[in-house]
Amino acid sequence: MGSGSSTAKPADCATGSLKFTAEQVSRPVNHIVIKATNNGPRPCNLLAFPLLAFEKDAQAATAEIEESRPQAVVTLAPGATAYAGVTTSSGAGDGSGERSVRSSVISLHLHGRTAAASAAQ
Repeated sequence: MGSGSSTAKPADCATGSLKFTAEQVSRPVNHIVIKATNNGPRPCNLLAFPLLAFEKDAQAATAEIEESRPQAVVTLAPGATAYAGVTTSSGAGDGSGERSVRSSVISLHLHGRTAAASAAQ
């Protein structure tokens, strides 16, 4: 009691305190990088990779790349940025049978500790 310092754990990040950008990268091909920058005044925790959908009102998120799963919760200090690599297509002629869709909209959802996760578009 009484020292005035706070040892409170950071809150989970919410989309309202993060600025998201998406950038195309030259390598690897068929990928983009999603950047999430903490614009809030306090540190916050990203619990896992973002869930993404590339079509307006899409019901399913993009597939998870198991190897890219964070090993631990990421704590973002104010002004700090987290990065997520996203595969944008499976590649032409790979036999996967997946259809390609052009999209200028990315729906992004954050994992939350409860079922009520944050969302941004």
